[in-house]
Amino acid sequence: MGMQSLLVLNKGRDVQYQPDVMLSYSPTNRIGFFAEYVGFITHRLPDVNIAHFGAVFKPARHHQLDAHFGVGLNKSAPAIFVGAGYSYRFDKLAHFLH
Repeated sequence: MGMQSLLVLNKGRDVQYQPDVMLSYSPTNRIGFFAEYVGFITHRLPDVNIAHFGAVFKPARHHQLDAHFGVGLNKSAPAIFVGAGYSYRFDKLAHFLH
């Protein structure tokens, strides 16, 4: 999968192009892995290019745990980053908002 974005910054003085390409693999309904390339390309700033990898575990229907890490592919990108998270999916939330 992939996504291409344009972001307007600094009250319209800068435009940033953000290409994103991701490969994902789910051997089961509860476990998944991903590898992603993300770029941040702005005409007045140095480009930032990142490789991002992670895993997802779904212990129950509405719960998700994830762990991920990334490495910078050029000098202006972060050298390395790590993270972990928990998500809960609220089904039928739109019912309560109407």
